[in-house]
Amino acid sequence: MPLLGEMEAVRTTKERALAPSEPAELLAQTLVAPEGKIERPREAKRISSRIAFKGGAKPPAFPSDARQSVKLGAAGIAALDIIKPAP
Repeated sequence: MPLLGEMEAVRTTKERALAPSEPAELLAQTLVAPEGKIERPREAKRISSRIAFKGGAKPPAFPSDARQSVKLGAAGIAALDIIKPAP
């Protein structure tokens, strides 16, 4: 899966696979908290956000499809449009 980076599958025992461990922070590292509250987010048909990256860093590659589009701007800023698909 290109969005997740490289992955490696490793064979192990059932006991080790089910043993308690620290959860992976795959999603926690990619979530962004909005500055304000999004009123009735489940009813929204479209959400537009502007994302600025620290120190003008180059934004990562965002996936784009019929539901989400991204336009990269200058100085580490990305405009993100999310459109709710029709039922």
